[in-house]
Order: sequence, then structure tokens, then C-alpha cells
Amino acid sequence: MGVVLKQIGPLTVGALANHIWSFAGDSARNDISATFDNPFINHASKTGMTVGVLSDVAYD
Repeated sequence: MGVVLKQIGPLTVGALANHIWSFAGDSARNDISATFDNPFINHASKTGMTVGVLSDVAYD
């Protein structure tokens, strides 16, 4: 799992990423290799309101 974050003035840009895979266990089970990405961007106004956009991406 990892997080990348950059703040540029009122903007916060980043991503959360996670990858899991199988490496041991019962050989009769299917192998697992799955990735989850969550990129985001947020804007904080001077009044304290924050507006953000994010996307959940999962793939095998």
C-alpha cells in the first residue's frame, strides 16, 4: 500500500494505491493478483469549504 500526496496552494493532489497477490497456500485455489488505485484532487476555498474529485479503480 502506498500514498502519494502533493499540496500546491489550495490544491491537494494525490493517489492511494494497493496491490495484493498470492504467494503461498493451497495450490488448488486460484492465484490472486489485484490492484486498487484511488487518484484524487481537492480544492480548499478561503471560506473553509473543500471540493474534491476522486476515482476508484480496481483491476485484476
